[in-house]
Amino acid sequence: MTEQNNDHEDDWISKSEVKRQMDALQSLGTSLIELNKKQRATIPMSELLTEAIDEYDRLKHKEAKRRMMQRIGKLMRDEDSEAIQNAYELTQPGSEANVRREKQLESWRARLIDRGDQAVFQLIEEFPQVDRQQMRNLVRNAQKSAAKQPETPYSTNDAKKLFKALRDYLIN
Repeated sequence: MTEQNNDHEDDWISKSEVKRQMDALQSLGTSLIELNKKQRATIPMSELLTEAIDEYDRLKHKEAKRRMMQRIGKLMRDEDSEAIQNAYELTQPGSEANVRREKQLESWRARLIDRGDQAVFQLIEEFPQVDRQQMRNLVRNAQKSAAKQPETPYSTNDAKKLFKALRDYLIN
């Protein structure tokens, strides 16, 4: 009998803790509302939550927005809040996750410019959605520009185009 009581006590969560969790979900929902449409598209959320956030944007009256915010908070309970939080952090400039992702993209760009086709094949193995021909052309152009400006090989326009393409392929 004592063993059952211990199991039940381990599962017990105080009313205050439940309220803190609900407030955190509502706060995350508020953060999602502040994102633009392109940023929202990167967040892994259900269609119901997406529709509720879009509806919130259309509302004009303060009370209607308050009620919709309550609904968004309630819908957040059924979502993978950890995945949403991680994706949200990637949208925030300066966040640790965003900085880490930018460094990964810069690393790929440097590897592609330095190693050429060998690195393109590695990139395609890891990210099959990449257009091989377009990537090879971007890399060749960036390599040519880098040869003309060896002191700043990664700040040429072609290197920036390569970086943008990497961001588009690897993030979206």
